[in-house]
Amino acid sequence: MANAALLADPASDSKISAAVRTRLEAGAAVPAQSLRAAREFRPAWRAQLAALLDTVQALVLPTVAFFPPPLAEAGEHNFTQLSTRNHRRLPSLNPHRSRRPQNRPMPHRVASRPPSLSTAVRHLPSLSVMRRWRVLVRSGRLAAARRGVIAAVGALVLGGCTGPGGPGPVRSPRPPRPSRHVLAGIHKVQHVVIIMQENRSFDSFFGTYPGADGIPARNGHFTACVPDPRRRRCDRPYHDPSLVNGGAEHRRQNAIEDVDGGKMDGFVRSADLNYTRGCALAAHHRSAACSPSGPPDVMGYHDAREIPNYWAYARGFVLQDHMFEPVASWSLPAHLYLVSGWSATCTSARPASCRSDPGQNHPKSPASFEACLRRHHLTVVQLRRVARLAKRQREALGRCLARLTPRQRALVLGRSAAGGSGEGERLSLYSWTDLTYLLHKQDVSWAYYVQKGVQPDCDDNPDETADGCAPVAQGASTPSIWNPLPGFTDVKADRQQHDVKGLAAFYRAARAGTLPAVSWITPSQANSDHPPANLATGQAYVTNLINTIMRGPDWKSTAIFLTWDDWGGFYDHVPPPRADAGGYGLRVPSLVISPYARRGYIDHQVLSFDAFNKFIEDDFLNGARLNPRTDGRRDPRPDVRESLPILGNLAMDFNFAQPPRQPVMLPLHPRPGPASAPGG
Repeated sequence: MANAALLADPASDSKISAAVRTRLEAGAAVPAQSLRAAREFRPAWRAQLAALLDTVQALVLPTVAFFPPPLAEAGEHNFTQLSTRNHRRLPSLNPHRSRRPQNRPMPHRVASRPPSLSTAVRHLPSLSVMRRWRVLVRSGRLAAARRGVIAAVGALVLGGCTGPGGPGPVRSPRPPRPSRHVLAGIHKVQHVVIIMQENRSFDSFFGTYPGADGIPARNGHFTACVPDPRRRRCDRPYHDPSLVNGGAEHRRQNAIEDVDGGKMDGFVRSADLNYTRGCALAAHHRSAACSPSGPPDVMGYHDAREIPNYWAYARGFVLQDHMFEPVASWSLPAHLYLVSGWSATCTSARPASCRSDPGQNHPKSPASFEACLRRHHLTVVQLRRVARLAKRQREALGRCLARLTPRQRALVLGRSAAGGSGEGERLSLYSWTDLTYLLHKQDVSWAYYVQKGVQPDCDDNPDETADGCAPVAQGASTPSIWNPLPGFTDVKADRQQHDVKGLAAFYRAARAGTLPAVSWITPSQANSDHPPANLATGQAYVTNLINTIMRGPDWKSTAIFLTWDDWGGFYDHVPPPRADAGGYGLRVPSLVISPYARRGYIDHQVLSFDAFNKFIEDDFLNGARLNPRTDGRRDPRPDVRESLPILGNLAMDFNFAQPPRQPVMLPLHPRPGPASAPGG
């Protein structure tokens, strides 16, 4: 009889092992300690646990139903909704932010009063109680909830919830009034979007912006004058109304020559020494701006007359006037620093095989290899299109590659072919750690959006001449100058290649409110501002990106960082500070656009692209850095760029105490703005 009563008692069900249950059902004797353990699990203790969970619900989720209804009501539930592995599948805990229109309930959510947290927890099959707690607190953004949970648990434990021998049920503490903002400080930013444009110096875009560290002037006249050896004079800055420019060569050696030991006087000389100005592709040479016969335009500047939207963003949000390229070099090293804080050359897939390489100017293919290709009527350019070669051509290519050492083969395929084929992707050797490795470890979502088109620069191909190089296709699936992530070995090892996407995926995510935590956006040549791209075209492209974010559900929790990857050969008057042997490089324009950004603020801190990584790490990774001593991949990078004392903090550009600002929608094709004056 006692056995039957014990079996019928649901409160003791979870305390009876399978072996004990079998003996009870058979009417056999059961050891006293087993029966005592079952009886000690009293309904009163069970009620206390339910009360505790309901207290947590009041503390954590005052306005949002976090958990789905029981499985009996909702059917089979997709538990990825309760995981932080996909950042965007977690519903927002900010009561002031709506992920979906109010008339559209979340999937598996009933329109009536949501179930209590204790009910929901009981219906999470095969998850331990501690796993259920971790679902709530793992994101690192529920500090207030944690304090409430700890207090409630402490009250329960100290109250003596010990079964029949201890005191009676403990009354749950009265929950405090819910905080108006669950997310605090930097964590109000749930989406970081980095829009990378190309090849403009700060002075060429904002050299006459009021209050900024612009082109030196006195009494309304510029005082800077840069030597022009070709014309035996010096050239002063001037307003350039042209929307199509030529710029100048912008490799590492050009950066050294332009800075000239801090004199900042080599810009015109560099432009005159390059036959194509800053225009690398042969197709660009039809532009008059790229012709060496005319005067160089590197001393020209633009203002609101040519780029009114960029100036409008500066007036309405934050302009950073000391953002330096992270490396004194060109686009490829700049993009490597953007995603990894380093630029290196590696001889194998081991991180330890990498060595600093700020230039990324690799030697031409060995002469014997090129001679072998010529005998078979092949060129190095065709390495980008291996899939299009006939079988006999692929066999001949294999025989030529077999003559190279492993290092030579890696350089030929991994660098010279970086702009094209799957072969180049497979053998690219970016073996050091990039930021996506840390994001993946912490289940933080990311995407690198690539606009389909062509890249603007040559990539040290042996077939390039002074007449320029052939256009190289750019897409999400192939590594290139502006899309280096497919070449990183950790991206491949983590099987994260699918997070490098076409730009159409960005527009879909922004409109649907499903932006990942971290996004990078890179353009095609036509929209990039890279000479000779039309500035009005690039400005319209950027404005459309920002407008799309502002229209979407994620605007109120987004920080947009808009910048340009290198100086493009254009004049800037500020000598770059030295961070380490790689840089910094010259100043570039940079803007912060966010509902929490300060209004009309000019940030004078010393910054580089490393500050973007630092902000992301502080927001999503609890301050973890790209540090080989702590990240689990011991690459030999010379320093931890995000931790350098010289680097400022982007959090200074925000006022997280202010209510989220409304979107500022700008026209894609605005009218020219007012003229500026020397000295701002």
